[in-house]
Order: sequence, then structure tokens, then C-alpha cells
Amino acid sequence: GGIRFADNLTEEAKPNSEFEAHAHHDELEVYWFLEGDLVFAFEGERIPVTPGDMFVISNGQLHRPILKNACRYFRKRILFRRELLAEYCPGGMELYYRLSARRILHLDGNAAKAYGLDRLFSQLVREGKDPTAYGQFCAMTTLCYFLKTAEAVCPAASEARSTVPGGKAGPLLQYIDENLAADLSYRTLAVQANLSVKSLYQFFKQETGFTLGKYIKERRIIKAKSLLNAGASAAEAAEAAGFKDYSVFYRNFIKETGICPGEYAKGRRE
Repeated sequence: GGIRFADNLTEEAKPNSEFEAHAHHDELEVYWFLEGDLVFAFEGERIPVTPGDMFVISNGQLHRPILKNACRYFRKRILFRRELLAEYCPGGMELYYRLSARRILHLDGNAAKAYGLDRLFSQLVREGKDPTAYGQFCAMTTLCYFLKTAEAVCPAASEARSTVPGGKAGPLLQYIDENLAADLSYRTLAVQANLSVKSLYQFFKQETGFTLGKYIKERRIIKAKSLLNAGASAAEAAEAAGFKDYSVFYRNFIKETGICPGEYAKGRRE
């Protein structure tokens, strides 16, 4: 319960537009890339990847794979509720906070194999499919050991990590995140990026891998969730996150999370 597995094989994946940016609002993801030709877009940063690479992605982080060529695309994923770590043991939330502070862990294929993370991933899948109480206990034990190992070895594994510079995107992303409650019209953002309104959309998508509207909406939903977690009312969270129309916030919140803001806040309090 609370752990999901997904083996995804796409025989003819298309470049660029096949996979949209997304964030798992209440789940963490372990992503194992096995075959394809892509870079990984994460919050405006592009990370080159090779088969065998693994990522641990905290909840609420915008990410997407960007395929460079039409190709066969194969990846395996594990998604799990963050509450599982707290339910499993008293120190589980400390592990969650460590992962959240790092936001994303990237281990290249050689490091993942050297530290046995490929073996632990496969072991976790086997144990997670055992419906008995002991099988679920084994799965949680393996999951925690996997995450603890990844968090501990990632600095050494990532020392040589290269990224593709985002150009002007970095300052623009920072401006958006710091001004979510303000006017983020294309005209305003075009001035910040020193671009014409006509070229802003293309620039943002090319540099970050995300559409501008999608990025702003996701960041506002993430901020609203954070405010709800801190005790704000749904109306207060909507206004502070930049939704001028509550009905727009309500519809988008349900679309992204599956529940209404009030239910989300109540569930967090409980």
C-alpha cells in the first residue's frame, strides 16, 4: 500500500513533445532510465543522461524527459507516498527531509551499479508485489535502505555531473518563483527576459523543456499546497499563490491533485 511500480516501454517515442512536464504532489519518484536518447529537464536545468542512470525526485518538483530523437524509450519507476516513511519508523521523516532538501538525486549508471542500487530496485519490485504483511515489511525495509544509500553516495557520484546551461532562463525562473502572487503576464516576463512577447514562449520552452503557462501554474499549485500545509485557508492560499479567481484555483487544484483544497487541508491536519 502506498508504493506503485511502473515499467514503461515506448517503441516509437517522439522527440520533444511526447512527454509533458509534471510534478508528483504527494509522492516521491525513483526513475531508472534504461534505453533511449534524451536529456532530463528539472526545474529549468537540463541534465544529460545515459542508460542505467537513476534519479530520486522529491514530491512537488517539476520534471520531464526530453527525447532528442525518435527512438525506443524504456524506463522503470517507483512512486511512493511520503507518509510511508513516517509510518515505517520514527526516523523516516528525517530521511524525507534530507531528500526534500536535495530535491533531486542523480546517480549515473556506473555509480548505481557499484553501490547495488540496480539490485535493490529489482528486489524492491519483487517484494512490493508480495501481498503479505511480511512482504510489505520487506519492501519498506528495502525502500528505506535504497533511499538512504542513494542520499549518502549521491555527492560522490555527482561530482562530475554536467548540465546544459539555461542561459537567461535561470534569472527568469527565479523571478517567477519569487513573484507568484504578482502579475506574471507574458508582457511582464518578456521585459524581465529582455525578449519580445512573440519570442518569449519559444525561448522558455527551448531553454527549460517546459511551457511557460504550465510552469507558472504548477509552481502556483505547489506554493498553494505549501500554504495549506502551514494552516492557511483555501482562499488565503489561492490569493497568495497568485490565483486571482478562486474558481480557477479550485479547478486547477483538483486537476493536479485529485481532491479539492479543503479536503487536502483537512487530510494534512488529520
